[in-house]
Amino acid sequence: MKLYDLIHKHAWDDVQTALVRLYPDYESELAGYRQVYDKLKTLAPVPSDLRLLIQLVYSEHAQEFDVELKCLYPPHATRNASSLFALELTPWANWLGMAIEAQTLADFSEFDILAHCLYQMTFFGFTQEDIKTATTEMPGSSLGDILL
Repeated sequence: MKLYDLIHKHAWDDVQTALVRLYPDYESELAGYRQVYDKLKTLAPVPSDLRLLIQLVYSEHAQEFDVELKCLYPPHATRNASSLFALELTPWANWLGMAIEAQTLADFSEFDILAHCLYQMTFFGFTQEDIKTATTEMPGSSLGDILL
């Protein structure tokens, strides 16, 4: 299942409930998340062989589990896991074309998957222009070096 399909499958209200439960400190930002969710429903997905993976990873430093969201390259790809970076700076249409890893679908509810993706997608802002601005402000990096 692609992220595009998952977004079109669920109404905002259910995703909002998951966002508030998973990210309670960001409840005041719900209008921004809603705006992005509505925008995602209007975008055409960019076809991709990449797959989204969400995992719970134990942090020794924090002594707790953190959610880690990353993309996986297909087995035939020339890039490897060590070259993954800045998923949060990836254009939203590219996210929509990514398949959701089967293990993620087994481990998380669809609402939680959407909430985690929205949180990561909006890390630098609630518009793609905000994200482009964040990219250009990063020292020593170019957009081509950051985006997938």
